[in-house]
Amino acid sequence: MGNIIILTSPEAWEIGSIAKENLIKVDKEGSICIVNSFGYLIFQFNMDYIRPMTVDIALAKARQAAKTGKRTSTFRDDVRNGLINLGALGIAERDFVPWAGGAPIYNKSGILLGGGGISNLKQEEDEYYIITAIEKSGFLSEKP
Repeated sequence: MGNIIILTSPEAWEIGSIAKENLIKVDKEGSICIVNSFGYLIFQFNMDYIRPMTVDIALAKARQAAKTGKRTSTFRDDVRNGLINLGALGIAERDFVPWAGGAPIYNKSGILLGGGGISNLKQEEDEYYIITAIEKSGFLSEKP
């Protein structure tokens, strides 16, 4: 039997906590979700003045990044340009996240460990803050 390498709860909490602190420093509010490579939620933090639907969107961004191994912005662009077929990947159109703000979490060896998502800001800001938190924690947000 092989070993399964997966994002641990302490690692997810570190990434999520960095994201939370970075948002607080710049007086921004957001929903933050971190999932493992199976898509299971292991960190969630919802700041006080978020729009209610951002909770579901942050989780969907994290899960899509964990499932595809790509940032949600990259995956969106690949779908729009006809490079990826959602059905071939088993992603229902209703589950497709067309916004930036989700990023995969890779270790230094290139193993996909999970994904993170932030929602409530402009989508480019969501992406910036989740990527910053992942990389500040010592992980990669793109496959090496």
